[in-house]
Amino acid sequence: MTSGRISIFGEYRGYSFPVYVEWVRTSQYLQMPYGIKLAADIIRPSRSGKVANTSMPVVWAYYRYHRAREENGRILSLVDRKPDLQLLLKHGYVIVVVDARGTGASFGYESTGPNSPD
Repeated sequence: MTSGRISIFGEYRGYSFPVYVEWVRTSQYLQMPYGIKLAADIIRPSRSGKVANTSMPVVWAYYRYHRAREENGRILSLVDRKPDLQLLLKHGYVIVVVDARGTGASFGYESTGPNSPD
């Protein structure tokens, strides 16, 4: 008799079950203490278009190759392109994807000031 739980390399099931089937994406800038603004997508699990309002764990992805892109008139987030992130959302995780400094929609170095490369 087995419990139906499997936890081996590359396979994990039977410990939790999907609770959410959709998610809502919002975009904003995060201002760093040194003044640079980083572009971030915050993707939260939702039901019937309403964002879940409970505390949830967060997966933070600092991404150099564009957290979102346009395809056929739609904005696709990293979550739309990565099934493993979709699985985490369905299990109640919030996903935050940030464009690395100077990439995507994030700002780079300021031309003057204490953190400029000059």
